[in-house]
Amino acid sequence: MLTDVLGAAFLIAGTSIGAGMLALPIKTAAAGFFPTIAMFIVVWCIMVRQLFRSILSHQTLEIILRWA
Repeated sequence: MLTDVLGAAFLIAGTSIGAGMLALPIKTAAAGFFPTIAMFIVVWCIMVRQLFRSILSHQTLEIILRWA
């Protein structure tokens, strides 16, 4: 039962994300190629920064130091 619900949730999430990825080029075409690439790079940098901030948060650092 639980696996059916999780499978359905992942299917809906994957479909939504896929549709959004297909819509990105259509919606950003008006800005042009280079502004769109610049925007994608900026957003990617923000996501990577947040990833490292979450990995190296104080609580995570305590856990790493405790197990090291």
